[in-house]
Amino acid sequence: MMLLAGCGGSAADGAAPVIRGDAASVAQKVLTVSNTNTTGMAAGMATVLTSSGGSGTGAVNFSVTGTACSVSETSLNATDAAICIVTATKEASTGFLEATSAPKTFRYSEAKVAQDTLTISNTVLTLPATTGRTTLTTTGGSGTGPITFSVSKGICSVTLATVYLRDGKQCWVSATRASSYGYWGATSETVVFTWTSPQATLSVSNTVLTDAVDDGVGVELATSGGSGDGVVTYTVTGTGCSVSGTSLNATPPATCVVTATKAASTGWIEATSATGTFTFLAEQDVLRLSGETLTAKVGNAIELTTSGGSGTGAVTFKVEGGACLFDGKKRLIATGVTVCIVTAKKAASTGYLATESESKTFSYTKK
Repeated sequence: MMLLAGCGGSAADGAAPVIRGDAASVAQKVLTVSNTNTTGMAAGMATVLTSSGGSGTGAVNFSVTGTACSVSETSLNATDAAICIVTATKEASTGFLEATSAPKTFRYSEAKVAQDTLTISNTVLTLPATTGRTTLTTTGGSGTGPITFSVSKGICSVTLATVYLRDGKQCWVSATRASSYGYWGATSETVVFTWTSPQATLSVSNTVLTDAVDDGVGVELATSGGSGDGVVTYTVTGTGCSVSGTSLNATPPATCVVTATKAASTGWIEATSATGTFTFLAEQDVLRLSGETLTAKVGNAIELTTSGGSGTGAVTFKVEGGACLFDGKKRLIATGVTVCIVTAKKAASTGYLATESESKTFSYTKK
């Protein structure tokens, strides 16, 4: 016998059972969409829908309303910013009626992608300290978000798109383009701006500018002044002159003109010194007293002559011996019988040291 209808309570919720065939169907337990994360999803980011509650073995299906929203089996998605309202339905199964959940709201933001690379595009990164500021420019980025600049290091400030040096020598600056529709925010790599000043006066500081002999050691060059930690280098002009590191050498006789350069370093431009002139002197050729007359009568003059020597230095004579002297024409005379010892000296001149001859003896006899 088939029952068409029935009455009586349900153990679950007191509802009257519905008689279908030979069994009574009752309402399911409360069905809910159980997702807890319902905001912060970007369009295009699928959300797996879940449910809890219900009764029986009926399949759970999801439906959605809302512009740009869609659901495929348990996958919820949106093609743009959207408010998606989802409802779960659990089909009827043996002993249970179909059940529908309360709606649940999911909020999607617009889909965003990374911006194109944002770059501070200034090409002049080293600036004279007298300016104290520079206008910042950028290339790249995407969207309509405003661009701002920030200083991560250095005593600097940024107003709109101008960076100002407040103290020191350098500023580390980056650019940020804010997020806008469809794009996340983007920040550029940091760029360092350097403001440079002239160095203190650089000088070749050697006090001894003459190297007397070709000893192969040369002159050790030195400087004073300059600023920063740039390397000092030297250049030289002059026949026979050369410089290696800080050592100046020449084949004498030579005149060498040296210039020092201190390289640019952080905050300082390159500096060049005034020139320093170094003279390398050679020994003269052997100087000789060359006269043939070595003996004379008292009262007679002996003409003194020389040969050899080098350069243009004046020749002078020195005499030792009682009664020996020179007349107004620098000739040797004696006022009595005596022996005169004479030495010639040729003064230093350009490129040559002074030199002396070997002494020569002259004898004066009675008239």
